[in-house]
Formats: sequence, C-alpha cells, structure tokens
Amino acid sequence: MGILIAVFESMHFLVVSLLLLFSSMTRGECPKNPLTNFDQLIVSVAHDWQSSEVSIAMFKKTENSWRKDDDSKDPFTGVIGRTGLAWGIGLHGDSIKKKDELEKQEGDGKSPAGVFSLGHSFGKSENTSVQPDLEITDNSVCVDDWTKAPGQYNVLFESPTIANSTEISREKMIEYTTGHENEKGPQYNVGLLVQHNYGPTLDPVQTPVLGAGSCIFLHVWRGPKKPTAGCTAMAQSRMEDLVEWARKAPTALLQLPRSRYNELKACWNLPNL
Repeated sequence: MGILIAVFESMHFLVVSLLLLFSSMTRGECPKNPLTNFDQLIVSVAHDWQSSEVSIAMFKKTENSWRKDDDSKDPFTGVIGRTGLAWGIGLHGDSIKKKDELEKQEGDGKSPAGVFSLGHSFGKSENTSVQPDLEITDNSVCVDDWTKAPGQYNVLFESPTIANSTEISREKMIEYTTGHENEKGPQYNVGLLVQHNYGPTLDPVQTPVLGAGSCIFLHVWRGPKKPTAGCTAMAQSRMEDLVEWARKAPTALLQLPRSRYNELKACWNLPNL
C-alpha cells in the first residue's frame, strides 16, 4: 500500500510540475505590451490579412484599461493596401510574427500590421480645416527608392533636387493635393506620418531597413472602395478629426487583422470592439 501511495504522490508531483511548466511557457509566449507609454490609441482592424478595408476606432487610456473617447465618433470605415496587410517594423518587435505570416516589403501593396507611433502631421493648409505641422510645398518629397537614394529612404523632407529628379523614385507630395496642376488626388490634403520602419522604432538600428517599406501615412482617401498602395486612408473630415485628436496626448496606431487582434487582446489588455 505504501508503494502505491508513493507512486501516486510521484505521479501527482509530475502532473503538477508539467502543468506549471506549460503555464510558464504560455505566459512566456505573451509578447511584451508596446502600448504602455501611450495615452491614446487608434485601432484599425481588418477582416483578415487579405482585406483592404478596416474599421477604425479611437480610445483613451484609463487607469487599467482603454475606453472609447468621449469626443470621438462611432467606429468608421477606412481603406488600406490593395493586397491587405503584412507585418511592419514598429514597436511590437519581431517575436510576434508567426512563420506563415508575411513581412511588409517595398511595392507589395500591403499596409503594415503592428503597433506604430505617429509622427508629425502634414498637408496643404488651404485645403484643410486644420493647421498641419509640415506645410506641403513644391519641394516636399518622400523617397521610396532605396537603390539610388539609400540615405534618404523613407524620409519626408524638402528637396528641390529630388523633387525635380527623373532618376530617383519618390512621392512628390504636392501632386496629391486638391487643385494642383498635376493633381493625382486629394490624399495629402492632410495626413499623419506613421513611423513604420522609422528611426527610433528600430532600436538599436537608427536607419530604415532598405526595401522594407516606406512613406506610410494616415491620409485622405480617394473613395471608400479605393484601396491604397500601403497607407491607411479615410474621409477627409475623419482625417482632420484624427489630426486634432492625436495632438492631445501621445498616440499609437494599432493595425491588425481581427484574428490576431483577438489573440493579443488579453496579453495587451486591448479594448472591446
């Protein structure tokens, strides 16, 4: 009888140890929360990785959770890249990506998934109700050519040389504002820089990863059924509200397919949608 009790106790100890080990492993797989230093959160959720439409909502941090901002409107529709989402380079780190999930690449038509801080606003003040941080001029460019201008890759800045270049691929920002003689749409009437593949988010690397995607913004859409080349776009009135709201406190963009949002909800204490 004593032998049976000893065997039982040994098996019990083994089972408990295995359960504790499994529990420890499960907790270890929970990625570090990248939202702790932010007081406001823009949530952009797509149906799946291939979807080019998102639902966007705005939240403020309370003591222990996120709540819908009293000044924000109901969740609204936005559009993303024409081929959906792929993991970007941001505050979420590398460990979050599963083996079968894609990484954002230049020219892939995908918007970056993950968590990103926001940079300055930009726009053409005569075309918007908000005053942008960066006034777009004839020389405002964002370089997407990492082969011929690696030092300026993924940088939005003023350069008459690059603005007038026929050799370097870049976005000439003013051509995407209403009323310009070469207007291609209203996209950059007003917008916000999304810090994908950008500076301090790459710690300890302080320069963009060449070819990993560039010039990612929140901006005005061409229409509700017209996806982007990789940015996140919405109606101009929504974009203007977002610029003003993001100025109130440190704000992050969280952009994910719904399945991954649900998986990370408990880990990062994300809001109910």
